[in-house]
Amino acid sequence: MKAIRYILGLILFVAVAGGAFVLVRHPEWLKGAAHQEQEKEAETEVPVKIAHVEKATLHGYVEGFGIIQPQPAAGGKPGAGVTVTSPVAGVISVVYCEGGKTVDEGAPLFQLDDRIAKAAEEQAAAALASAQASMARLKATPRPEQLELAQLVVDKARSSVDFAQKSLERQRQLLESNNTSQKAVEAAQLDLVAAQNDLKVAEKQLAILKASPTPEELAEQNAKVAEAQKALLAAQLQRSLLKIQSPIAGTVVRINVNVGEAVDSTKVLGQVVALNRLIAAVNVPSTEAASVKTGQPAEISSDRSSKDHAGNSATSRPATKPAVEPADFAGTVQLVTPIVDQKSDSVVVEIRLKPDGGFQPGQAVRVRIVVEVHNDVLVVPSESVITNAEGESVVAVVKDNKANQVPVHVGLREGGLTEIISDQIHAGDVVVTEGAYGLPKETKVHIQE
Repeated sequence: MKAIRYILGLILFVAVAGGAFVLVRHPEWLKGAAHQEQEKEAETEVPVKIAHVEKATLHGYVEGFGIIQPQPAAGGKPGAGVTVTSPVAGVISVVYCEGGKTVDEGAPLFQLDDRIAKAAEEQAAAALASAQASMARLKATPRPEQLELAQLVVDKARSSVDFAQKSLERQRQLLESNNTSQKAVEAAQLDLVAAQNDLKVAEKQLAILKASPTPEELAEQNAKVAEAQKALLAAQLQRSLLKIQSPIAGTVVRINVNVGEAVDSTKVLGQVVALNRLIAAVNVPSTEAASVKTGQPAEISSDRSSKDHAGNSATSRPATKPAVEPADFAGTVQLVTPIVDQKSDSVVVEIRLKPDGGFQPGQAVRVRIVVEVHNDVLVVPSESVITNAEGESVVAVVKDNKANQVPVHVGLREGGLTEIISDQIHAGDVVVTEGAYGLPKETKVHIQE
């Protein structure tokens, strides 16, 4: 009995001594056993969801918010939006235009009361007609009957001179034979002088008629006609200012006056905008403005609430769909202003919109300008790319029901897709999407539908 107790005590002593020896000298033996136990536990299948590596074209964007505005005047072409005012003071008598209706260039929009201006125009027209009639009468002289009459007067005066000359000669002959008196001779001489003077007057009048009108008379009358014409033009212009026409073809977007309302040059009557020539004036951070160039396409949306930080739609675009093609973009960069706004630290970029964009002036929009394009690159859903404990970007590639973390370089992100660069990953490979976060570097997975 004592021998049995002795043997049991010896065994217990050896066990305690062996345990103490292992704890003190070889504790790693215990850790190895625990590690083996953990490896056995790691072999448990982890449920995950997967997607395939695809090739797609992704775009890099510069984003900003802006306001839809009419295109400003440039290159001799009028602006796409005009504020209509009256050049003169007056009272609105007719409103020709309607809000929302299109008008042609030169179409009447408003009419001011023109009764006084019309009377002034008619008076100027009458004065011009009078001046022109005087000019016509002047140019018509001498008339043939006037020349004929003047010639008859000249002929009559010549006959009178001949008769007076003969009478004087007869009186002189009679005086020689004492058959008349000296007084009769003197009377005959006076008659001759009078007849000669009448002839000179008649010839002078005929010469004046033949020389009419004189250059001086024509010049004077021409001046009167020109003055009357200018007065009529001034009256017509004054009246035309009372009919206010559209300077451009566009849509009437605002009417601010009513019939009977008094207006002057400071009163805005309405607004016309060519809706097919609009721009988006966008504020872009100055740090990103250097990458924006003229001609780059831009995506424009008025929906701000459905965009995430990267500019991706959370509701309207599936995560696995690539972004829109450049042909679908709504605008093109036409100007990058060289001045930075110090208050907002931004630069204004003008985006020329497509004519059928459906935007309205004053509308607030979100703009994404395409500054970079990567064609035919490897892409995965963005949730597939995670950061491991070492700070590297990795993707869990599934092969033979095992997920292995593969380091990748990350490129562009768009539409829920992320560009990856790796020699170990190819199009068609399977990667973990949901459940990728927290996976060990290598683990067995169970793929869920």
